[in-house]
Amino acid sequence: METAAVWLAFVLGSACGLLYIGAICGWGAISVILEADGVCGDACAPGEELPCPAQNNNLLLIYTIAMSAMNLSGTPGGILCDKCGVIGGAAAAGVAVILGAAAVGVLDSSDSTMFQAAFVLMACGGNTTFFAALKMVFMFPQEKHATILSTICALYDASSA
Repeated sequence: METAAVWLAFVLGSACGLLYIGAICGWGAISVILEADGVCGDACAPGEELPCPAQNNNLLLIYTIAMSAMNLSGTPGGILCDKCGVIGGAAAAGVAVILGAAAVGVLDSSDSTMFQAAFVLMACGGNTTFFAALKMVFMFPQEKHATILSTICALYDASSA
């Protein structure tokens, strides 16, 4: 039988999933905003209208490196969640995502290197949050596992929109 604490953990874990997991996966929407803000616009030739091909290439490089980091962070993120538990893994991942998102919010649009680091933080943190959310299923009886896992996957999809 589930306790109120278990259900609270599920609600909080689901909220973390919705807010953090797919932050980098919604790149289509994010890139339009970054283009409009002139991020990586310094790569364009003087007098060239934004967005230019060089700006688009730099933004795609940021996305490519962030997605690669997300995929490579799978094993370390899983180990972190195993060693520190669900709460420790989710807390560390949440801090990474929040720091990355805060950096994106305050960075100057010409600082593409720091944008890269911020998106890598968000990608790695989101991936680890996903692992922590998946471990939450073991707090519930076997007959609820499919529903819980489906909810986590649906929240991942929603977070990337």
